[in-house]
Amino acid sequence: RVVAHVAAALSGLEESLDRGLILAGEAIALNPASAFVWLISGSVQLRAGRPDLAAAHLERSLRLDPISNRSGFARMYLASARFQQQRFDEALALFRTTAQRLPLSHAVLASLHGHLGHEFWGEPRRRGEAVANVLVPLAEDLEIHRQDQCRALGVTRAVDGECAHAGDRG
Repeated sequence: RVVAHVAAALSGLEESLDRGLILAGEAIALNPASAFVWLISGSVQLRAGRPDLAAAHLERSLRLDPISNRSGFARMYLASARFQQQRFDEALALFRTTAQRLPLSHAVLASLHGHLGHEFWGEPRRRGEAVANVLVPLAEDLEIHRQDQCRALGVTRAVDGECAHAGDRG
């Protein structure tokens, strides 16, 4: 796992992904039964612009450990890979299975809804309408994500964009 952590860190810090890709491969060779190393390798492959290989690695991670708290990240990265593969319906379905998001995920989601011609979840719009219409589902997605974060903190409700306990006054 340490090698996988270093691969992830290097791929985020260095301009070139070469060393991160090499270390991700080494991590797999050292521990091929680890869902975590396949997740890291998939994310590095995705950053390297290799969505097919990334998807294969992320699918392997999910098969090895479908219920861990990291599976949400695997599905998020897999959704991004499907987006890069222009498999938009699959990408949206995967994004809807997890509240895990990186900042770039929201841009991918907005673009995804635009590619699918959505104004609201599942409602078609004519192509060529204002791109601002795509932001409606993005705002809904952000609200769902915020509520999930509150629940993860053990908070029962959200008030005015902040997490609050049930006894707090909003």
